[in-house]
Amino acid sequence: MLKARIPYHIIMSVGVFCLLSGLLCAQTEDETNVVEARVVNGDTIPMVVLDEFSIQESRYRRSKRYQRRYGRIKKKVMKAYPYAKVTEELLDNYEEELSSLDERKDRKVYLDLAEKELKEEFEGEIRNLTVSEGKILIKLIDRQTDKT
Repeated sequence: MLKARIPYHIIMSVGVFCLLSGLLCAQTEDETNVVEARVVNGDTIPMVVLDEFSIQESRYRRSKRYQRRYGRIKKKVMKAYPYAKVTEELLDNYEEELSSLDERKDRKVYLDLAEKELKEEFEGEIRNLTVSEGKILIKLIDRQTDKT
């Protein structure tokens, strides 16, 4: 009688298959939770009552160091935010004007005039910002305009 040798990779494949099938069977067992539901405008919305919990403020937020840092950042944001709002409005206006201009030369002239106008209006105020206030201003402008 001949003895047949089963290749190692087949034995491993069968073993892995048996192992995975056992795991899959464990995952398919269905647990159902019955919850109250309401029908609003044809949509069924499940209503679930959650357990009560309390939110406790962490020690980090209560620390004096955190409060000082938060106060400084808030002050800088309050100083830079009006410039970000004005920039948003001006960029929207400039974008509308640029979309109406067809030639590249006209666009360049318009952008040069707009830059000159902005420098005359804001250069002194913006030069007085600190580096950190300038960084915050750039971040706020990015957030307000969705443009870097």
